[in-house]
Amino acid sequence: MKPKSCKSRNSSISKSLVSCIALVLMTVFTFVIGCGSGDNSASPDTKKDPSSNSVSDPNDSLSTINDEGAIAPERNGSASIILWTDPVDSSSMNRGWYIADRSGPAFWYLTPNTFREGATNGGNYGNDENDFLYSPQIWVPPNSTGLYLQFTTHYRTEYNYDFGYVKYTSNGSTYTTLDTYHGSNPGYPGWITKRYSLPSTGSSGKYYRLRFRFTSDGSVTYPGWQIDDIKLTRGG
Repeated sequence: MKPKSCKSRNSSISKSLVSCIALVLMTVFTFVIGCGSGDNSASPDTKKDPSSNSVSDPNDSLSTINDEGAIAPERNGSASIILWTDPVDSSSMNRGWYIADRSGPAFWYLTPNTFREGATNGGNYGNDENDFLYSPQIWVPPNSTGLYLQFTTHYRTEYNYDFGYVKYTSNGSTYTTLDTYHGSNPGYPGWITKRYSLPSTGSSGKYYRLRFRFTSDGSVTYPGWQIDDIKLTRGG
C-alpha cells in the first residue's frame, strides 16, 4: 500500500483550518450583529400605551352650537360649567338677540365686540331714553342648581337719574330685577365682572331670557353702558 503524500495531508489540514476559521468568524459576526440589533422596547411593566396620552382635562372646551345659535356648554375652570355663553361679536344678532328702542335718540347697538347703549358715533346717550336689549331664550336642564349669570361691563350715567337694569325671566312674561346701575362703575372706564345667582330649574327645566334696560331723564347725559362676554353657568 502506497502511503499518502505529504502534499495530500497538508491539503486536508489546510481545508480543515479554513473551515474552522470560517466557522469562528461566522459565530463572531452573528454575535456582534445580535448585540447591535437587540430589542429596545420597554418591558411589559414599563411599556407606554399610546392611548395613555388621552387624558380628560376638565378645562377642555366642550363647546357646541345650541338651537338658539348661542355657544353652549363648556367648562369654565375646574368647578363651574358654562351652560350658555355669547362672547358678543359681529354674529351676536344672528344668535337670537333682540333690540327694542322705545324712546330717545340713542339705543342699544352692537359694536364690533360689545353691546352698547349710547349714540352710534360713540357719543353720549340722549334724554328720555327707554331702551331694551333681550337675549335669546336659554334652555337650562331639569334639576339644575347653582346657576349664575355673569358678564363684563362698564357704565357711566347720571347718578340717581339715569339707570341700567339687569333682569331675567323664567316664565316669558314676569321680569325679576337682579341689579340697578347708575353713576359709574369702580375703576371706570375700566371693565368689571358682575355675577348674579339665578333660581334652580326644578324637575321640568326652564327657559331663561335676559333683559338689559336703560332709562334716562330729560337732562344731562353721559357715555352710557356697555356689556360683553355674557354667560350662564352652573356650579362654581
